Amino acid sequence: MFNQTLPNHKIIWLNETESTNLYANSILKDNPADETAIVAAFQTKGKGQHQNNWVSDAGKNILMSRIVYPVFLKPDEIFFLNKVVTKAILNFLQAEFSIAAKIKWPNDIYVGDKKIAGILIENAVMGSHIKHAIIGIGLNVNQENFGELLKQKCTSIKLITNQEFVVNVMVIKLLNHLHICYEMLIGKRFQALTDFYMKHLYRLNEPHFFKVNFEKVGGTIVGVNHKGKLIVLIEGEFKTFMNKEIEYLIQE
Repeated sequence: MFNQTLPNHKIIWLNETESTNLYANSILKDNPADETAIVAAFQTKGKGQHQNNWVSDAGKNILMSRIVYPVFLKPDEIFFLNKVVTKAILNFLQAEFSIAAKIKWPNDIYVGDKKIAGILIENAVMGSHIKHAIIGIGLNVNQENFGELLKQKCTSIKLITNQEFVVNVMVIKLLNHLHICYEMLIGKRFQALTDFYMKHLYRLNEPHFFKVNFEKVGGTIVGVNHKGKLIVLIEGEFKTFMNKEIEYLIQE
């Protein structure tokens, strides 16, 4: 492990850890600087949303967490952190690799119909403001083998571009995009963040099948509300869903 300080952030580099989010949480007692990043070559217990595992070969992908203190946000504005992170990842993919990606609600980044990145944001609320947030990001850079169950569902920068990249260099570039987008949040450019999010929302205004209450239903995503709930038009009625209340079904 060694530390590195850049103009906009401090980076803690780890060869291996259980998960970067867990590590970030463990150092909060030391009051790390705003935008401190923890980057690992390998996670032994990498996790995604709701305890799902994040699978990654050692040294091949971006595995990191970032500590921020968005005390200027009200609790009902917390979904703007998701908008910041998704915008930063999409900007990074487009600027560095000319990869056009989409935001698959609530926590994934897709290229076509395949996942290239996942996000896990853990927040601590104190009274009327956010005390801190830990932003976990897993982004597939050089991974080529995802196993039999995931090979049709996942992709990576290498698989798309047929090139291999230095992961730590990519980390620095992504952190710079994250900083720029976080500055938008500090400047309360809420509408610009929302407009970008909606423009790049996966399957927006496209009829699709979903699973709701164990039943297959047809519907059309029309947006995401300010609390981060998905808005779907089903049989002429607008319905809102939290994560895990609705599931995309793969089209055959």
